[in-house]
Amino acid sequence: MRFLLDTDICIDLFRGSRSLIVLLSQLAPSDCCVSVISYYELINGVLRSRNPKRDRRMVDLFFDTMQILPFDRGTAMEAANIRYELERKGCMIGPYDVLIAAQAREKSLTVVTRNLNEFSRVEGLAVDDWKTPGPR
Repeated sequence: MRFLLDTDICIDLFRGSRSLIVLLSQLAPSDCCVSVISYYELINGVLRSRNPKRDRRMVDLFFDTMQILPFDRGTAMEAANIRYELERKGCMIGPYDVLIAAQAREKSLTVVTRNLNEFSRVEGLAVDDWKTPGPR
C-alpha cells in the first residue's frame, strides 16, 4: 500500500470524477486503501442520502475492491500522539482527520485528499491532492 484515500476523494470517485478515475486506474489495486474511519463516514452519508439503497450498492461495490485499513491499538497510540502534537501547537484538525492521519503516518502512507489545509498540519505526514500530474 502507498496511498490512503480520504473520504472526500471517495465521494469524488462516486460522483464520477474522470481525473481521479484515470489516476486510480493507473495504479495497482494493492497501492490504495481506505480507512475504516472513512468507511464509517461514507456509510453515515448513505443513511442520510436521498437514495440510500443505490448509494449503499455503490459503496459496497467500491469496498469489494478496496482494502479497508483497520484502526487498532497502535493506531490509537499514534492518534493520541498526533492530537497531543497539534494541541501543543494550537492548530487542531477535525477528530476524524486525526484518526485517518494516524493510520497513514503509522503505516507510512500518503493521504490523498482535497483537505490539504488540515492534513498538512500533521508533522511527518505525506499528503497529496492528485491534482498535480505526474508519476505516482
